[in-house]
Amino acid sequence: MAFPNDELKHVPDHYNLGVLKTAQRIGRGFINENWKIETTRGRFFLKRRHPDLRQPKIIRAQHTLITYLKPKCFPVPQILPTTSGNTLLVLDGDFYEIQTFIDGVPYQTEMAAHFRNAAEILGFYHMCVEGFSSPALGEQGTLYCPEKLNENLNKVVNRWEEERNSMTLDTLKRLKANAVNLAHRFSKHPQLPELVIHGDYHAGNLIFKDDKIAAVVDYDKASWQPRVAELAEALIFFSANSPGLFTHIVYPGFISWEKFTEFLRYYASAFKTSKKANYTSTQQHLPGLKPSADQASQIKPLAFDELRVLPDYISCIWLTVSLRLLLEKGPFNDDTPEALHELLVLSEWAAKNTPRMIETSLMALNIQPKYHQC
Repeated sequence: MAFPNDELKHVPDHYNLGVLKTAQRIGRGFINENWKIETTRGRFFLKRRHPDLRQPKIIRAQHTLITYLKPKCFPVPQILPTTSGNTLLVLDGDFYEIQTFIDGVPYQTEMAAHFRNAAEILGFYHMCVEGFSSPALGEQGTLYCPEKLNENLNKVVNRWEEERNSMTLDTLKRLKANAVNLAHRFSKHPQLPELVIHGDYHAGNLIFKDDKIAAVVDYDKASWQPRVAELAEALIFFSANSPGLFTHIVYPGFISWEKFTEFLRYYASAFKTSKKANYTSTQQHLPGLKPSADQASQIKPLAFDELRVLPDYISCIWLTVSLRLLLEKGPFNDDTPEALHELLVLSEWAAKNTPRMIETSLMALNIQPKYHQC
């Protein structure tokens, strides 16, 4: 497949990659434009940033993060420099970057080894990234909070004020009550461990080889957040029942308790190290992983306070993202009342099962509660 224009065709000329032979548009990523290119020196991954994501300071910070992870043996692609030594190429107003191309296969839901490794590598990422700081990635604000949830909920109410019937009125009223309760719970949260999360840790960004993750890609949403926010996102994605009950919202259904428990256990296994700082579990799947004593000493496993607030983050993500995507679909239509109803069912299930999620989390990781929390 040829490049759509001469400008994109000549991007590789700014790198020491030899002569361009072929180019193929690939579907990974829903925002940026991604290409698999082959030159006389090999195969590479080329990304053209979406206009909304052309922020040089943020992009360079993301590249710094990837560079930071590489010597820690975390499976990341290598960002290639241009002939002038920059990892970001700005050409006629467009932003480009080229990475090494990682061969592999996508995540397979039915493969237990993929599920296990996905959980372990997330723990490994959180372990590796601890100690990394970036002012640029800390300026993007809180990712999930009741304020954003209520903002989306109010937009729904205002947009469809004239369309509401008795069913949607009751549903919105109950969703609002759940949001108020969630805001109260968030106000009681203690200070939580924070770090630069990957920000988009799901199956589409994991490349597998020989049943193990060969690369975690796409750091475009990396930002400074509570660690538990990313764990909650991952649990929602990897622990959902499949097939699900819902057809009108983005989330298919409730959490599978078995998957929820196993994901937490595998995630936490990445933090277990011997006195000689030789990694276990996850680390044995990745050849040559031998961290320094300093790195091992910084490792902090999940704390009780994080597990106590984990259900709140799961609820907040479910509601915030669902409402945002519902708004993005456009005008009120025949499916909207059913979508709101499904979201209410999901929200009420989360509220009802909050104690069970906390208890299951504590039992999975063999952590004794400091006090009883409902």
